[in-house]
Amino acid sequence: MKTQILELIFFIISGAGVFLIVISILWLKSEIVSDRISEYIVKEVPRSKQVNDAVAVWRMELKGSLFKRIFAPLLNRLQLLFKKTLPSHMIRDLEMKLENANYPYGLTTITYIIMRIILVGLGVVVAYILLSKGFTLVNVLGAFLGIIALLFLPPVWLSRRIRSRREIIEREIPDLIDMLSVSIAAGLSFDQALQRVSEQWSSELGDEVKRTIYEMEMGLSRKEALRNLASRLEIDELTSIISLIIQSEQLGMSIASTLHAISDQMRINWRYKLEEQMRKLPTKMLFPLVFLIFPAMLAILLGPSIPSLLDLFNTIK
Repeated sequence: MKTQILELIFFIISGAGVFLIVISILWLKSEIVSDRISEYIVKEVPRSKQVNDAVAVWRMELKGSLFKRIFAPLLNRLQLLFKKTLPSHMIRDLEMKLENANYPYGLTTITYIIMRIILVGLGVVVAYILLSKGFTLVNVLGAFLGIIALLFLPPVWLSRRIRSRREIIEREIPDLIDMLSVSIAAGLSFDQALQRVSEQWSSELGDEVKRTIYEMEMGLSRKEALRNLASRLEIDELTSIISLIIQSEQLGMSIASTLHAISDQMRINWRYKLEEQMRKLPTKMLFPLVFLIFPAMLAILLGPSIPSLLDLFNTIK
């Protein structure tokens, strides 16, 4: 058993060493290219300025943590490598999912892929240890379930993060509409109302509104920025609201009256949604009642009478 574990550790270390050697060769090739380019650029700069620039760059490289100076460039190169090898639609879908989840724990595409690879490798190691003890039904089933669980754990976790964030944003939409309608009724334009909401409101939806304001400041039209907001969040209710706002602007209607009508309708829809959830509660409570609460109640009520019943049956015999 110990020799098998040592062999497995040796193979893992050997694979990691080969991987680092390949990355180092790619790194060296890129440095050679940069040196060739610098031959034509640095020669035209005076020698004193070259020394000062080199010292400044050296000081900048020494700043930051160990991760930023050593592992961050490696992760960037891995990201380029994965983007070249993996299908583009897979990378694009993963980036969209991480964006919808608001990049939890600072995860990027490359760190998410590396996390999945590490978890799958961990599942393979656990399966190898279990199967080395013998090909019994419990070991084979445990190895199979361990690999499947660690393989699908990151997508399930990411989907739950996306779903929970969408639920939070859906609860914040009525408040956003109310704040916009009140601001417009006070005399602000729609863009100024968005700016005021983004400054005064710190929440998930408030952060998305801030990003919409930044896009408008960078030159996008209001229509394009709002449509980008709808495509980022992918919430049907918000998409329909943005479509109504865009149509009101194109038709020359009052945005304030449109927002008031939307706010009233959303309050009605929210009440209907709460009533629907309340009607589902008896069905959801059936399982804990039957399997958890009723057995405990029967044990409490009938438990003291069990010894007397046993004595009664013994006397009958």
